[in-house]
Amino acid sequence: MSVDLGLLLKSGLDAWRRNRNLCVPFILNFFLTIAAALVFVMILVFAFFGDVLPALAFNATNESSAALIGETVMPRLRNALFPLAIGAGIFAVIVTALSSFFDAGATGMASKALSGGKCTVDDMVKAGSKRFLSVFAARLVIYALVSIGAVFLVAGFLVYGGNPAVDIDKILSSPSPERPNVFIGMLPKLAPLLVGAFAWAMYAVVITILFSLVVYSIVVDETSSLGGIKKALGVFMKNKLDVLLLWLFTTSVFVSLWFVSEVIFQVPVAGIAWVIVHYSILLFVLQPLYAV
Repeated sequence: MSVDLGLLLKSGLDAWRRNRNLCVPFILNFFLTIAAALVFVMILVFAFFGDVLPALAFNATNESSAALIGETVMPRLRNALFPLAIGAGIFAVIVTALSSFFDAGATGMASKALSGGKCTVDDMVKAGSKRFLSVFAARLVIYALVSIGAVFLVAGFLVYGGNPAVDIDKILSSPSPERPNVFIGMLPKLAPLLVGAFAWAMYAVVITILFSLVVYSIVVDETSSLGGIKKALGVFMKNKLDVLLLWLFTTSVFVSLWFVSEVIFQVPVAGIAWVIVHYSILLFVLQPLYAV
């Protein structure tokens, strides 16, 4: 597998024009992820707050609802942090499994499209079913590598030596006009935490770039999860500049869309309409193009 940025972009655009159904895996993944999130939230709400929901609904427009939340809901949230963390971990695994299947399927469709053929949903199902476990395992390995970067945050916390909850509450509880000044005044104290978080973020970016071609290696070259990781790393080492430029290009496109959306969302009426436009561009254009 070799990478040529100009050829890759041209052939990808041509393949997308011939195969508009490349968006199908991403649309399915999007709606199934939303459905999983809704089910997850409903389970947690009814498991931990089912007995107080009628009272909250009855007092929804009364001042007593705020008191009920403060007296009942918040203490339960604090006491349920561990099971909530476990639930969030299970949800993350489910979402990763879903995305692994559909990304493998989308890559299978893209491979067929790039070869000059017409890809079908059947290609998605075949590639997803065949390479799902390998892609899923590879992503768990990559997530584990990213989590190692937490040592930067831990080091920053040890140097910081304070209570972040207290300091953050101090910033948030200050009057809005004074909040920036309060934050700037606390920067020297918070600097170790911020530096640690920034170092972790940069480490995660490096890992992401190094293994950005893992899914393609597993699906196209039909390798195992570890084989795909080694193959993707090998491709990067042989094509550092092209892979880096490709990652920067795709990331800048996604970031630009996010920035434009944040600006438009400030206008109430336009923001509501832009939600549809935003996700249409993302699901029907950008993600399929990224796959090819």
